[in-house]
Amino acid sequence: MVKLGDENTHFFHTMATIAHKRNFIVASSDTEGNSIADHEQKANLLWTAFKQRMGVSEFSGMSYNLNDLLTSHDLESLYAEFS
Repeated sequence: MVKLGDENTHFFHTMATIAHKRNFIVASSDTEGNSIADHEQKANLLWTAFKQRMGVSEFSGMSYNLNDLLTSHDLESLYAEFS
C-alpha cells in the first residue's frame, strides 16, 4: 500500500533528469571554432544559424515528369461508391 504518493515518483524524476541532461547542449562552436558555453551566446548562435538557413533550398529540380505519373494511372475507380 502506498502511503505518501506515487511509488514511482523517484523513478520518473530520475528519468526526467536523465532526459534533460541528454538533451542539454553544454557547449557549441561558432564558425571560427570558438567554444561557446554561455546560455545567451548559445541561443544567439542557434538563432543566427536558423535565420541563415531560412529560405535556403537545395532543391535542384524534379528528375521525373509529374504529368506522366498523374495520367498513367486509371483513377476512375476512385469515383466508385464505397461500401
